[in-house]
Amino acid sequence: MTKNGNDQTPRFAPRNPKRHGSEHPIHINWFPYYAGYNSGFVFDSLKSLAIEMGDSILDPWNGSGTTTTTAYRMGATTIGCDINPVMVIAAKSALLDPGTAPSLLPLSEELLNVARTLSLELKNDPLSEWYSPSSAYHIRRIHHAIWKVLVESDSMPTCRADHISGLSTLAAFFITALFRVTRSFLSPFLGSNPTWIRSPKTPQNRVRPSEQIVFHRFQKEIQAMSLRLSDAFNRGLKKPIHGSGPTITVAPSQSLPVKNSSIKAVVTSPPYLTRIDYAVATKPELATLEMSLSKDFAKLRKSMLGAPAIRAASPPPQAYGESCERFMQAVANHPSKGSINYYHKLFRQYFSDMHKSLGEISRVLVTNGNCVLVVQDSYYKEIHADLAQFVTDIADIHGLTLMGRNDFEWNRNMVRVNSRSRRYRTSDIAVESALWFSKL
Repeated sequence: MTKNGNDQTPRFAPRNPKRHGSEHPIHINWFPYYAGYNSGFVFDSLKSLAIEMGDSILDPWNGSGTTTTTAYRMGATTIGCDINPVMVIAAKSALLDPGTAPSLLPLSEELLNVARTLSLELKNDPLSEWYSPSSAYHIRRIHHAIWKVLVESDSMPTCRADHISGLSTLAAFFITALFRVTRSFLSPFLGSNPTWIRSPKTPQNRVRPSEQIVFHRFQKEIQAMSLRLSDAFNRGLKKPIHGSGPTITVAPSQSLPVKNSSIKAVVTSPPYLTRIDYAVATKPELATLEMSLSKDFAKLRKSMLGAPAIRAASPPPQAYGESCERFMQAVANHPSKGSINYYHKLFRQYFSDMHKSLGEISRVLVTNGNCVLVVQDSYYKEIHADLAQFVTDIADIHGLTLMGRNDFEWNRNMVRVNSRSRRYRTSDIAVESALWFSKL
């Protein structure tokens, strides 16, 4: 469905968000994530919207940085925001100049030499959730070495938003490699749900790699990543000639650090209404950053759009549109346990956050600016959650008019790993929708 009232309206016809093409590499994702779309989709969207060199592009749920990296390679000025510091680091790492590839392995050896000299006094390391204290210590020394050499030589690593936002792409690259090291030993704690990391049943069940094994794994990760970067460089991936680098920052979608009427286009995918716990999905990486897995983790988790954690304060009454209100009423009236006391509150919290986020997108867009959102439908029990329609109605409240919609079937979704969800729907196939809005 596309509205083309006159010849001036661009034709919105992006490829399937999940279908990868054979085009030269634009975005190298070092960090596996439940992505909403690929770089080809971003490329098609920006081409359809006639984005020009220097135009400002925003992704308020930037994730691993597909939008910011792709738009940057196309010559745009890009801004990416994410409330999760892990994803900010991952997005920054994807922007590393491919020409630096030959220097990465020698630099990793220098970092390990520094790590061997460090003597740290650490108690209750968050990595001890899965690692023995000695093994956690080996990973932690690499973390501190990266910070000492590539960030600030006279300060300790921190999760503070301003420090994470200020990291260089080189520092982010090595921290992302360390993320991969941390996760590589955790296979005993992974189940069918790729977004859920279990904890060991007892301290004796924690993993115990030696210093030699941890350090060697770090080198192997850097070697593999640098080879992939070199291959991309040889196949045409170059640093853009324009001088304006992307701005990737830790920030919530409900309160964007972006000026009014300053963005030409938004390309993004908000967390779906599938109750995926994105904070838990990155728990090992947050532990690698030394985030406390009690208070700080809980605070981050509850602040994330779509997280299955209800805040103490109830969202204020708001209008979400008829379709959304019908869904909410159906959930409230459902006889199953937890429908009214938990899920109704959880969904209302989600729509309140979505309402604020779409309001922010409208605020920062220029007049006639465009927004492309990728969303996916889901079910609560037998009740269909038509997120595309819900978002369309809420966007309309904020002056964002639907100009086009493209639907794609997607069978590799979370329904397949949740046997309880399959009982309530006739098909494992979800519908993913690319929605094009304009601020008229």
